Amino acid sequence: MKSKKFWPYHPRYWIYWLLLGLLWLFSLLPYRVLLKLGAGLGWLIMRLAKRPYRNAEINLRLCYPELNDKQRDALLQDNFRSVGIGIFELLLSWWASDKRLAKLMDIKGTEHIDAALALGKGVIIAAPHFTSLELALRMLSTRYPVAVMYNRQKHAWFEYFNQKALTKYYAKAIPRENVRAMIKALNQNRIICYTPDIDPGRKNGIFVPFFDIPAATVTGTTRFAQMTGAQVLFAVFYRREEGSGYDLAVKPLEQFPSGNVIQDVTTINQLLEAAIRHKPEQYIWQYKRFKTRPEGERCFYE
Repeated sequence: MKSKKFWPYHPRYWIYWLLLGLLWLFSLLPYRVLLKLGAGLGWLIMRLAKRPYRNAEINLRLCYPELNDKQRDALLQDNFRSVGIGIFELLLSWWASDKRLAKLMDIKGTEHIDAALALGKGVIIAAPHFTSLELALRMLSTRYPVAVMYNRQKHAWFEYFNQKALTKYYAKAIPRENVRAMIKALNQNRIICYTPDIDPGRKNGIFVPFFDIPAATVTGTTRFAQMTGAQVLFAVFYRREEGSGYDLAVKPLEQFPSGNVIQDVTTINQLLEAAIRHKPEQYIWQYKRFKTRPEGERCFYE
């Protein structure tokens, strides 16, 4: 029996289109207004989302043992404000024009991207999961052929919209599990933005320090570079405190890959940690980064 063909404009999806229209209207508001709305939304999320609050609280306690309770609580509140702002930044990544975004972003290190692309073997840009990640990628895509990795949505309508939003601005949208498509994009001299600060589980990762804690870490940055000869760069991007926009900086990784997977993964984690420590409130601490533990160790999030 044939399954029914998905039609995104079916009446059952009209409520989604209505909500999408409302979000689009929000995206038209002045940037500084969106910052204030986002900060308020973050305050609300902090009080309603108990599990993300608990995860962030645990992560900050693990990663910043030198802070006292009052200092960590202040950092936690700033972090949720940044999370709320990140939701409105996502709307800008969907609908803001290139001209509008150009006024908000200052990009340094483009010469490293140009030099890497000139080699013709693709570019892997490793970056941390900051709350403004989606917007930073969109801003980068206004200058370069960026291919983005994404997680598939189980709901058909959300997957449809996700595909439409990504393929509108990016050279290619690749499901995170589709390694073959990622390799193909690199062989086509595309830029792949890769976030290596995820927990891949014990089977697919190795344990290296992250904030002095053994953390299951992906080896993809090294493996993909070895397989394709792609150049690996590291990117950091921060929202300016005065609310005037963003700074994005790209730098090359020397002698990477080195031939030693553990050394390479450790190097990536050290770069990630240094970037996060510079603006810890802008990192997504709500993720269970240390969920997988070495054999015999108890889970932190129980």
